[in-house]
Amino acid sequence: MAKGRKKWLVSGSLTKKGMRRIVIGFLILSVMVFAGCSKEKAGEEDGKKNVGIRRELEPLDYNRGQASTADSQMVMVTEKGYYYYNPREFSGSNETMGLRYVDAETGTDIFLCNKPECRHDGNQFCSATNKKYEISATFLYGDRIYAVATEETDTQYLQKLLSVTLDGSELNEELTIYTLEKTGGKWFGNCYGFLIHRNTAIIGFGFSAAEVEPKRGTAIVDLNTGDVVYLDEEPLSEENIGVNNLNAYGDTIYYCKKEGKKNVLYRYHITDGTVDSCELLPGFNQKYAVLDEDTIVYMKSSKRAICVYRPSTGENTEHRLLETELSYGEDGEKIEKTVEYEGDGIKTDGTYLYVPQQRATFREFGRDFHFVIHVFDRNLKEIAVVDVGPSLEVFHTDTGEEVVADAAYWREIGEYVMYLGEDIYFLSYIMGTNLNYYVHHCKRSDLLAGNPQLEFLFGMK
Repeated sequence: MAKGRKKWLVSGSLTKKGMRRIVIGFLILSVMVFAGCSKEKAGEEDGKKNVGIRRELEPLDYNRGQASTADSQMVMVTEKGYYYYNPREFSGSNETMGLRYVDAETGTDIFLCNKPECRHDGNQFCSATNKKYEISATFLYGDRIYAVATEETDTQYLQKLLSVTLDGSELNEELTIYTLEKTGGKWFGNCYGFLIHRNTAIIGFGFSAAEVEPKRGTAIVDLNTGDVVYLDEEPLSEENIGVNNLNAYGDTIYYCKKEGKKNVLYRYHITDGTVDSCELLPGFNQKYAVLDEDTIVYMKSSKRAICVYRPSTGENTEHRLLETELSYGEDGEKIEKTVEYEGDGIKTDGTYLYVPQQRATFREFGRDFHFVIHVFDRNLKEIAVVDVGPSLEVFHTDTGEEVVADAAYWREIGEYVMYLGEDIYFLSYIMGTNLNYYVHHCKRSDLLAGNPQLEFLFGMK
C-alpha cells in the first residue's frame, strides 16, 4: 500500500495518471453498486425473492400414500391427532370455519388456536380463523401446516404461503407467491394443487372472477431461501394450463396437465430445475403411482389395464386387469370365467399397489355399490382382493346414528383413501348429515387378510 502511495503522490498532489486511475475506479465501483441495486429491485418486482421468516428445515419426503386428485390434504395425520381445514362452503357459516384439530385419544374437535381467551371469530390474532386470509389449500410438512391463502387489500390480491404451528400458537406469513393488481371486478384466489417435498413446494395457483376466463400459474418455491420461480413463460395467464395430480419421489416432482385432448405427465427435477415429459401410451387418464425413480405405474382411459413406464429406457408395458366371474348354469353347475374389470385409480404406499374397483349389485329398485380394493405387489402380482363395501355402506357416526353413503359420491371414494404404511384412512362423503365427511381407519394387515375392521374416527364439522 505504501508503495502505491509513493507512485501516485508527488509533494502531496495527484499526478494526472493517478487522477485517471481514481476516476476509472470510481466509475467501475458505481456501476457495480447500481447493478446490485437494480438486481435486487427486479427480484422484488418479479416476486421471485421473498424476505420472510427463514428456518432451518429438515428435508422430508412426500408420502406417496396420500396422493389423490384433491388439491390439498383434506386430513392431515399425526401421532397425537388429526388436522383439517373447514372452508366456508362446507361450514355454511363462520362458526366452524377455519383450521381445526381432533385429538386422537379423546375425539375432541377444536379450533387450531391456543391463544388464551381467543374467541376464534376471525380476529387478527387467531391462528385458526384469521379472516385476513382466505385459505384454499393445506399441507402438513414437518412441524407445521402450510397453507395457500389469498389476502385482499385496497389495491391488490396477494397469493401467500402461510404456516401454522401444530400447537396453534403461531400463524406466520412465509412468502408471497404472486401479486395481482386490482383492475375492476371481484377476483377469488384458487389453488389447483399443492405439494411439498424435500423443502420444495409446487403450487398450482390462480384467480377467477365472474364471466371471465380464470388465470392460472404454477409456482416452485424453495422453502429454505424463499425464492419463487414459475413453470410458465407468463407467471399468471388465462393461456396457462393448470397442474393437477401431484406426486413426488427422490429428487423429482410429478404433475399432470391436460393439453388439448391429451393428458401429459411431467417431471420437475429439484436438483437443476429442468422439466421433461413421460412418453406414456395413448389414453393416459392421469391416474398413476410412482414406485421408484424408474418405475411409474399408470392407467389408460379404458381403465381395464395398468401400465408400467421406465424413464431410463422409455419402455411401456401393459398388464390387463382380470378377475374371475362366477355364475351358475341351468343345472346348478358352477361356471367360472375370466373377465376384465375396470379399475378406478391406482395408489401406492411404497410397498404395495392399490387399485380400487366399484362393483354394482342390481336389485329390484336400483343398484348397490360395493367398494373393492385389489392389492398388487411391486411385480404386479395380485395378492389380495378385498370387498370393503359391507363395512362402508353403513356408517356409524359419533352419536351412534347409522347413515348410508350417497351412491353418486360412492363411485369416487377410491380417490380419498390414504395408504400410510400400516394405517389406512378412508374419507367418505355423506349427504343429508350434519357432518359432511366421515373419516374411518383400518390396519393394512387386516385389509391384506381380507377382514378390514373399520373404526370411525371423526366427522368434519
